[in-house]
Amino acid sequence: IVGTFRQCQKYQQMKDLKQLTSVVILDEVGLAEDSPNMPLKALHPLLEDGCIDEDEPSPDKKVSFVGISNWALDPAKMNRGILLSRIPPCEEDLVKIGRGIGNKTNGKFTDPLIPYLAAGYMAVMKKQPKAFFGLRDYYSLIKMISVLVEKTKERPSYRDIELYVRRNFGGSFGDWD
Repeated sequence: IVGTFRQCQKYQQMKDLKQLTSVVILDEVGLAEDSPNMPLKALHPLLEDGCIDEDEPSPDKKVSFVGISNWALDPAKMNRGILLSRIPPCEEDLVKIGRGIGNKTNGKFTDPLIPYLAAGYMAVMKKQPKAFFGLRDYYSLIKMISVLVEKTKERPSYRDIELYVRRNFGGSFGDWD
């Protein structure tokens, strides 16, 4: 984490900071929260003034930061930023999003499948005991099917759909089939 901030700081040196801003993006930052090594402790001083230990604060050391997480972080980290929370999409929203992900020219092959995939996703979300699968898996499934249709220019087979569902929703979160 510190190395990534340092890289961004170095990039910002000697630049017009009104025209350029480096951004550190940590995806799945909530997973690091559970690490016994506590890697997110390094964020505290970096988010305050961009400095660690003996560093002297300067404008080029302040780096923008985006942390993406499916879980709430501890309050010491969350009070240094903005929390954006949204409700899970309904099935109708999933259909609209699914139709928007793929190539519009191939919609005649993919659009009829989307409501079934959205309904399947909703069934998985209701059945799973904890958040194991999520929207990323649904979006990836739609994208994979869309890429296949783009290549073949035909409706995907049942086997293709099954393969992509297994690829995106494989694994186990308990006693579930």
